Amino acid sequence: MLNILKSHFIKSKRGIERLAYLLLPFLLIGMIILIKITWSRIQDELLQRYFEYILSISTLFCLGIAIPIHFEHELITFYAYELRIGVSRIKMWLSHFIYILGIVIFEISLSYGLYICVGKMLGFWQVDIVLIFNSAIQIFYLLEVIVLYMIVSVSLGTSFSVFLSAFFTLSAILLSSTELGIGIWKYLPWVWPSKLVYDEYQSYMNLALINSVVVITSLVLTSIWYNEWQGPRELEE
Repeated sequence: MLNILKSHFIKSKRGIERLAYLLLPFLLIGMIILIKITWSRIQDELLQRYFEYILSISTLFCLGIAIPIHFEHELITFYAYELRIGVSRIKMWLSHFIYILGIVIFEISLSYGLYICVGKMLGFWQVDIVLIFNSAIQIFYLLEVIVLYMIVSVSLGTSFSVFLSAFFTLSAILLSSTELGIGIWKYLPWVWPSKLVYDEYQSYMNLALINSVVVITSLVLTSIWYNEWQGPRELEE
């Protein structure tokens, strides 16, 4: 598995993924600093909520672009390498999930780390230790979104993934920040990370259980599908 993950990392050298992964957290912190400078009287707690909300929305959107870019390295050969390499396809599928999850952990951890460092060094805002807990929760509630983007990217292509990303992002903004989401958001997993920013995570333990079941089930089903998948039509022809 480690060798497979290493190969995914090496393939990313061909594009701009690595540079984008490094720049995005800095752009986010720059936005938060701008909010603080423009709105100097904003309370630290509210600013922290804004930071977490913008982070959850931007991650939701960027995943829909980053994941198909990740799979483009395989699409160039119409997945011939993965489908004929002799390594278990289930293992390959899970390696993609783990690699993308690693990127998400890196992005969110770096964003929270920068937020804490800037707050401490420049004295722009006070940092609540609960941030560390919230970062883990955001990653947890993005797991099923990662699986969904993966299956869409592989089966339908980049365009569908980007479209889905735009739909998820706009609907998450609308349903998590307005009263339109009342009674609906609990049934839409992609809304959970942004909606729970404004609520107490601890009060939705049943939702955490549901999320765990959804993630495990989706991973099992998509792994079985990928194991039986014959590749794009171009490969068949």
